[in-house]
Amino acid sequence: MSISSTFLDRWRAEREEQRRREHLANQQIDRIRQEREQERQRRAREDGLRAQMRDELLKRKQQEQEQQSRSEEQQRALREQTLQALRDERQRAVRVAERTQRPRAESKPAPHRERPRPQPRSQQGTENLAQRAKQQHASRRRSIPGATRPKEAEPPLKESDQVLRRRAEESARQRKLTTRAKELERRSAFRLSPPELPSPATAPPPTRRPPALASPPVPSTRSTPAPAPQGAPSVEDPILSWLSTQGSFLVDENGDAVYLRGVTVTGLDAAAPAAKQTLAQALSLDQASFSTLADGWGVNLIRIPFTANTILSGTPTLGPNEVLGGLDDLINQAEEAGCYVLLALEPAREASNTLPADNDYVCMQRLAIRYRDQPGVLYEPFASTSVLAHTWPGIALAVIGTIRREHPASVLFLGNGSGTGDVRRLPLTYGTGDSIDNLVYTIRLTPQVMNTVDRPSLLALSRNYPVFVSQWSDSGPDFGRSSALAADLIERFAAGWSAAAWNADPRLVVNASAHRYSATRWGSQVQRAIAQPVRPLLTSFNGRSEAMQP
Repeated sequence: MSISSTFLDRWRAEREEQRRREHLANQQIDRIRQEREQERQRRAREDGLRAQMRDELLKRKQQEQEQQSRSEEQQRALREQTLQALRDERQRAVRVAERTQRPRAESKPAPHRERPRPQPRSQQGTENLAQRAKQQHASRRRSIPGATRPKEAEPPLKESDQVLRRRAEESARQRKLTTRAKELERRSAFRLSPPELPSPATAPPPTRRPPALASPPVPSTRSTPAPAPQGAPSVEDPILSWLSTQGSFLVDENGDAVYLRGVTVTGLDAAAPAAKQTLAQALSLDQASFSTLADGWGVNLIRIPFTANTILSGTPTLGPNEVLGGLDDLINQAEEAGCYVLLALEPAREASNTLPADNDYVCMQRLAIRYRDQPGVLYEPFASTSVLAHTWPGIALAVIGTIRREHPASVLFLGNGSGTGDVRRLPLTYGTGDSIDNLVYTIRLTPQVMNTVDRPSLLALSRNYPVFVSQWSDSGPDFGRSSALAADLIERFAAGWSAAAWNADPRLVVNASAHRYSATRWGSQVQRAIAQPVRPLLTSFNGRSEAMQP
């Protein structure tokens, strides 16, 4: 039986295809092995560097301790020498005084003295013992270094020396008063504890004003700030600038454009700091993390999502006052690193037709009062991922009014209530049709909602108002294609964004809590987005600011 040439060709082709697949599989296995070996070598290098740094630190501490002990020995020897010199000088002065008084006593006739009456032996013995004890006590005090000795008669000072001494005493007194005033101010600031927050069950519901009665925000008056509430952080010289909207830009107090590019930090609702650990450290935001984000990546925004119950009732391990205190410390650290903080209030339960509850309004009001003097705090009042009720545009005016009545200069981040990339119901306006100042409109660009983006509507909105991608993530089975498409949209429409997540999946770095800041594949894509050029804010000849449109 003969085998046809067609069958042989097919058989040879299948064998060749099988060999090619095996070759590709072997190449992939080799590549994986190389990557694992490189990762192992990198970890070994990091461990070696960490051990070297630890050894250097221990060596430095040991040297400092030895130097400190040597300095203490030198000071002790110098003090002994000084005391011995004082003793010698005092003895010389006593001998000189005895020599000068002895001739006078010999030349002057001795006055008539009455013979002392004889005293009983018991009384004389008691006086001798007392005198001897007093002399022994004085000798012991002279032998103790630093002991208080009776003041000796000082020679009279010159008039110039007296003036210098008075000036020195006056300057010392002024320094003492200034230091005392600063210490009292610091203690009073630290002793002020935040007021006890009412529980959600007993918290009074906020007065909801109808959307038609919502008033426009009042411009901020920096010259006469409102008094800060008890327990709120005091900011005397803020590092960050106050932000406001100007057309499609966020600008600072100097009129320069500010482009917000940040990361999302989750876990505030379930934060459980360990012993001697702050709330920021429990969220993987210690000093090294802030330095990596601000200096290494160029991030200038930290987005923190949470629910109202966390602010009003606390977490399972922290009370409400501890949560607010930890949040104050986190905001101060972010401000020192040059990062704004976006407080994103999420609904307690995501469902269809969700609207803000009473606790949400109370939480918004408390946060607006607490941080109304801090320019580094921004607000996302209701960051819902589900579709809200059709009345959301009207309810949004009540949300804006709740915050603006307490914090007129606040910058708010709001969406159209769809939880997607759709912007067809934006911008929001008052009942009179006037636009609302200091509003940034948010969208979501996750792999699940990328098909909801309407490019013409998004382009029209981004030409006149600031647009911000509040949730940009890489979760999904498309191997990052949706996130790459979202990066292209962000660059095309010059939108700000917050990438998820710094301390949760999908992770931007390997492990932020363990200080393993190597960027993941998703993190590398976010770093490329940070490095993209921005749309410039141009100023025309008539003095009006204009933007280069995409």
